[in-house]
Amino acid sequence: MKKIFNKGNLYLLLLFILIVTARHYIVKYHDGYDELKDRLFYDFEDFASELEILNDNISEILVLNNYDLNKVFFNKNVIHNYMLSNYDAEKLGDKLIPNDYIDIYHINDLMKNILLDETISESERKFLTHLYAYNELLIKEHKKVLGDYKGDFDKQEKLKENIVKIYNDFSKKADDLLKSKYSFLENYKGDFNKGDFNNAKKYCDEVFSKLVKDKTLKYDKSNSKNTDKYVFKTKLGNIFKQKNDETDYSVTFYEETNMINVMTIRFTVLSGDTKYTEKELDSRANNIISKFNRNLSTSYKEIEYDKSGRIESIKYSYIEKIDGIYDERKEIKLVLHSTGLIRNFQIIYDDNEKIKMPKISKEEILKRINNEIEIIDIMTVRNIKKEIEYEVHLKYNNKIYTAIYDGVNGELKYYGRKLRNYKYKKQ
Repeated sequence: MKKIFNKGNLYLLLLFILIVTARHYIVKYHDGYDELKDRLFYDFEDFASELEILNDNISEILVLNNYDLNKVFFNKNVIHNYMLSNYDAEKLGDKLIPNDYIDIYHINDLMKNILLDETISESERKFLTHLYAYNELLIKEHKKVLGDYKGDFDKQEKLKENIVKIYNDFSKKADDLLKSKYSFLENYKGDFNKGDFNNAKKYCDEVFSKLVKDKTLKYDKSNSKNTDKYVFKTKLGNIFKQKNDETDYSVTFYEETNMINVMTIRFTVLSGDTKYTEKELDSRANNIISKFNRNLSTSYKEIEYDKSGRIESIKYSYIEKIDGIYDERKEIKLVLHSTGLIRNFQIIYDDNEKIKMPKISKEEILKRINNEIEIIDIMTVRNIKKEIEYEVHLKYNNKIYTAIYDGVNGELKYYGRKLRNYKYKKQ
């Protein structure tokens, strides 16, 4: 039988298939790239439109003293999409594009905080006028970059072809302006007590620097409506859309108690990362705690395991006992991942105020409990609000209950199943 295909024909057939397949993917890639450039272009347009709307709203506040708390000052979807497009332009151009200026437009909560008391202070007026002027410069730059393209299809397509360079040039100009003439905007924290903020930043920096090296904290303006706390982050914006594998942290300072909470908000575990044993993690935990207080002892430890039965993380709690009193203001809580990464760290920046001793004795407290009930223990505790308390652990119907009494007047403050774990270590 005569062969239909010889070797040459087979090569031609394979080449034909390769060309058809390649063309399919090239067309698909080309179409996808065009769609991406379209999105970048329209997100760039929308951002400028929002700047104009924001300035209209700012002028209404300054001219008419209109304090509308229901107004949306900057569309969250627009700033979110623009931020993502900025990152896409960075990837396409393979060049770092400045984007710190975008952070100042997470502004809705800050604006509501400004309007809340229906008055504009001098610092608030300065912020609004500077923001208005900065926006005007960006709007002007936007128009300069795009020019008059409405109705000119060819010009619009040419702009789309150059959209990566447009993003780069515009963002660099915006960031340079912010870092120089308008740095006030980046550093504006709201019209709260400047001393309180500076102290919070100082405390957080001090604690964080002992835990993590080579990272700095930035104030998160999106939390400015929460006047009882200050939130700082190593990276602002939507970190989950950013392209690196860095570990990012959030540090919160609570004004009422001076508590500082450090939390890992993003991290990556690679297959080759070292996993530590329980003993090694215990040693690392002790080393971390010793940077803050060498007089603490472990009061609580809980191990969490993954599905394979290996250590996932360990929770630790350390506390100082002074003259028989457990001091919650000296307590430090720590969560270590099996790789040694600090997942969570909690400490109170203490003012070292002397503990106020109880005015009622343990014996008087125990007399308030039915004498037929088994008493397991009674502890004296200073809580994080500096209040002195007695905590009684008792057994009823084979269940352990807690009764907490005020150490000054003996009033019952709590009864239930929750208990402090200073003596009952969970493994």
